[in-house]
Amino acid sequence: ITSLEGCGIVNSDSIFVELLPELQEGAIEFAFNPICAQESASINSTQPTGGNNDFDITWFQSSGTDWVQTQVSDLTFISEPLFENAQFFVQYSDLCGTVYSDTLEITVNPTPEINSIQGELVPCQLSTDQLYTIPWANQSYDYLWNVDPQYGVITSGETVSEILVDWYDNSGNTNISVTVTNPLTTCSDTFFQDVE
Repeated sequence: ITSLEGCGIVNSDSIFVELLPELQEGAIEFAFNPICAQESASINSTQPTGGNNDFDITWFQSSGTDWVQTQVSDLTFISEPLFENAQFFVQYSDLCGTVYSDTLEITVNPTPEINSIQGELVPCQLSTDQLYTIPWANQSYDYLWNVDPQYGVITSGETVSEILVDWYDNSGNTNISVTVTNPLTTCSDTFFQDVE
């Protein structure tokens, strides 16, 4: 520094300025997409970089037209069970600022729905060829029926929308179940009918 009055020169202290790297957001991806209704979305984020590399990580999920903060400080997020399509993004905050991931949408396929299983709910012991059916069943679905082998046996139709059952002479409460799968989405659900 030079004096304007001609009194000499004074040197200042040196100041070192470190420029930290620019913030770079992480990238997010689903473990599986699409998923079936009642399943959870599993999402991973890569590590953000830049700044002080000391990030607060906050996940957001769409809820109708609003965004809801769902989880803080983890690069992996598992949602609550979903029943409809949902969107997600991540906020990465550092002392140098905040950056955001892209927004991703997960597709949630519905599980099959059926009408109630119809048939004799109080069959006689040792009765044979008792018919149990799903009215107006979707024939493009896959069906897998089950009867407790202590009480009876399926004699026909185990993989279609109706079955024939021979009941044994055991008394007590049991049920018939059918697992229904949509082969296009692989989504399935199991339905039960009590039998006495």
